[in-house]
Amino acid sequence: MKKPMSTSNQFGLYLNQGGTLEFKINPGANKQEFSLNGETFQIKRTGFLLNKTIIRNSKDETVLEVVGKKWWSSSYFITHNSKQFVLKLENKPLATYAIYENEKLFLSLGLITENHKPKSLFEGELANTPSLFHALLWYLLWPTLAENDAMIVLLAS
Repeated sequence: MKKPMSTSNQFGLYLNQGGTLEFKINPGANKQEFSLNGETFQIKRTGFLLNKTIIRNSKDETVLEVVGKKWWSSSYFITHNSKQFVLKLENKPLATYAIYENEKLFLSLGLITENHKPKSLFEGELANTPSLFHALLWYLLWPTLAENDAMIVLLAS
């Protein structure tokens, strides 16, 4: 990934695969739109306790789904292309969302501090991760990143 693009409520990343991920955040809205390599997607939290997150493509097809294991849990199941992954909210020592495949870290995005300044950190198999996972983690952690005015740092494993 290259340097992120950002303005007040518009954020973007240049992805390793040569594409871009752009969000126009509408604070307070339950549904957000983002563009991934020019294709528009919608991401929305649903359910009684908003414990389900769905990403739909421009044809209104569900392309990624996140469901909480239990209503009070900080662990979730992700379904993407008929494959199962696990998403966990962790403290390392600050808020981090991590996606695991077969108990191996696949991708994470978390808030860290460096020289008393907040930053966000992507870790994992950046080049081999579906771009929708980057979008999901960005969406989930965006409120924390925006609140802390965190810039992005990348660390590939």
